Amino acid sequence: MNITLTHCIRCILFTTLATYLYSIQINITRAEEPTQYTQLSDYAWKNRIVLTTSDNATQTTHILQRLNSLKDEINDYQLKVFIIENNTVIDAGNGLTKSSPSVTEIRQRLGDWHTVLIGLDTGTKQQLTDLNLEKVFLAIERMPMRRLQN
Repeated sequence: MNITLTHCIRCILFTTLATYLYSIQINITRAEEPTQYTQLSDYAWKNRIVLTTSDNATQTTHILQRLNSLKDEINDYQLKVFIIENNTVIDAGNGLTKSSPSVTEIRQRLGDWHTVLIGLDTGTKQQLTDLNLEKVFLAIERMPMRRLQN
């Protein structure tokens, strides 16, 4: 009985502390938003990031159409999606941008994976062999920060 009560108290304290820290981070980052995002870390506490690769323009078009059909969910989950096609970074929300993170930085985060989900804290949350947005959404739903947002 004491273990369960202690565990519940710890959970409540953790949730309260996490909520407070999250609100502080949001206020700090909004005040200091850079005008250009040139590194993945520039999105910390603002967006979750999906990095994925594409073999060709046809596949990229298919990915962009799929993302467009899910734009409400993508906005709700605070997702920013970057696609690498050859040596070009495509910001799925804005098309090609000079202020996107570099191909090198994205390839380092991807490693041998096809798709990687990066959390608000810039930690790698999920690695996938394909772009499966349903799996990405489920992974986000299980995140503590997402639970605090709801």
